[in-house]
Amino acid sequence: MELVPGFSVPVPDPLHLIAMKLQAAKAPHRKQGAQDYSDVVALLELYNMKLNQPLVRDTVLKYGGQFALFHLQSML
Repeated sequence: MELVPGFSVPVPDPLHLIAMKLQAAKAPHRKQGAQDYSDVVALLELYNMKLNQPLVRDTVLKYGGQFALFHLQSML
């Protein structure tokens, strides 16, 4: 993303951000009730992504597992 002419900032793809948040949510040291799932929901809504879209669903299952899929479905 180029905000200032000649100066660009790399911005991760939304699915990559979702994958990172789901990985973080699974970390054993992560505090219960951390913001990760709320952040994923916000990204899904912001980018108009649905859990029934194959690429989105596959990403959630790969990085968050079945629990993440069920949890996100209950939040949406």
